[in-house]
Amino acid sequence: MLFVYSVNYKVLPFEVPSSYYMLMVFIFCALVLFLQTYRCAIINSDGLIVGFIYLFISLISYLLNLNKHDEYMIRTSVMYLIIFIFSGSMITALFKGSYLLTLRIIGYAGLINSMLIISMLVFKPFQSLYLSLISDKAFTLIGGIDSLNGLISLRMIGVTGFSAYSTGFVQVLCCLCYILSIYYRKQRLSLKFYDYLVIFSILLSALISARSSLLGILIIVFIVLRITNSLFVLKLMIYSLSILIPALAIVVNFIPEEQREFFSTWISEFFVSGINTGSIQTNISMFKYDIFDFNTFGFSRWYGDNDDYFMGSDVGWYRVTFAVGYIGAMVWCLLIASALGLKNIFTTKLSVETFISWMLLLYVFLMMFKGAILFDSFQSMLILIVIGCVLKRDPKYAS
Repeated sequence: MLFVYSVNYKVLPFEVPSSYYMLMVFIFCALVLFLQTYRCAIINSDGLIVGFIYLFISLISYLLNLNKHDEYMIRTSVMYLIIFIFSGSMITALFKGSYLLTLRIIGYAGLINSMLIISMLVFKPFQSLYLSLISDKAFTLIGGIDSLNGLISLRMIGVTGFSAYSTGFVQVLCCLCYILSIYYRKQRLSLKFYDYLVIFSILLSALISARSSLLGILIIVFIVLRITNSLFVLKLMIYSLSILIPALAIVVNFIPEEQREFFSTWISEFFVSGINTGSIQTNISMFKYDIFDFNTFGFSRWYGDNDDYFMGSDVGWYRVTFAVGYIGAMVWCLLIASALGLKNIFTTKLSVETFISWMLLLYVFLMMFKGAILFDSFQSMLILIVIGCVLKRDPKYAS
């Protein structure tokens, strides 16, 4: 949980996000494993190779733009590499190499965050108490901790103290991890009442965090339909609506009266307005560049002159292409594919594993039109790698 959600707790030294400290844990686990076995548990050699190529492209872009650049893309490339190199050792050292167990633990991380999201939304004293543990640095972009008195407080929820589209994305992935852990453990999707509660809690928190989570929920529906049958999906959807709608109504009822109407309008706006929804129109207005505005290796810029978005757009595809150019953007796409397993992606056999890989690629591809999702949440690369290991159906990953 501390790695996936990257929390700025006040008690952490230098107020560095928790994900960076957890990367140190990954490296420590790799060191311990190496001293015991004289090996490093590299679980995705394809991704490691592509990761080095991506770092090389980032360095070329950096050197070509020495007059004006920033280090964001190089730093993120290094983070990707650390995850590819050391995540296998971490899983081997802490979870005895059980990737199904790791999937389930990621699902439970999503469950814990969902409980925090819902609790902080409906119980304002608890929200204030928890946010007092978070560094003020985490709230600088929204006007500081004093924003708790305004409507933005509806987003000041969850383990990080602020939930937006990236939180919804991670919650959807956590939910999928939980579902896949059950499917591959039993070789069928057999859910108990407890499992339904876990899944619905995570999905409810995803919807509360971001309306774009509807896309992720649709992806999950397609995947469940592929691994089961239409009757199971119909039953699942009936259960979902029977629990989610009343649960959402209860949550809305607990929200302070002065914020209730705004939240209700926000959560239902997409169903009423469709593509005329305010956030969608704002996003569409940012699509103002053509192919000639980019170049081969990019400008090595992630931030604008005022610490805002470079070129005034937060569209993910724009940002990555502006930063590392056409070559870098293509290599980055290959990096995502390699995390899920190139053999699962580039094949003519439409197996369950291939279908799941394609659906996840589609999810990332579409979310990149919303924002730079696997940069805003680079930690999600770990989730994709673990899913990719399980999808390989290799006995050493199946425990």
